[in-house]
Amino acid sequence: MILNMDRVVFLLSEKDRGGSGSTTFSGRKEGREVRRAHQVDMLDDDNRMYIVKMPNNTSSFNPSFFLGLFFPSIKKLGMEEFKKKYEFCYDNLFDVLKPIIRNNITECFRRANNELMGVTALDDFIKGKK
Repeated sequence: MILNMDRVVFLLSEKDRGGSGSTTFSGRKEGREVRRAHQVDMLDDDNRMYIVKMPNNTSSFNPSFFLGLFFPSIKKLGMEEFKKKYEFCYDNLFDVLKPIIRNNITECFRRANNELMGVTALDDFIKGKK
């Protein structure tokens, strides 16, 4: 259990999205690169809590990027501990984008949970969930 943690901002930048021309976070490979750049493996092992923020004009946060960036952490910590340690903040996003990104992150967690359980997108499709 993670207790009495400091709260630190984990700021994803325009560079992490692929540059100023992009408003989306996408690609598992890109997520892995950002994981390495931000040394997330080390963050997983400390006693801090991270508030994940992204640029205010972020228009999409795709599950592929999320899984590249955070799935090793979810596997290591477990879903509930991960959610305690890494909290997503939407306050700085443009108002019109907040519900979109919230829904994106919800879908990211669903996909991560499916991967933990060994369920594929094809399984979801066959069962009529997507």
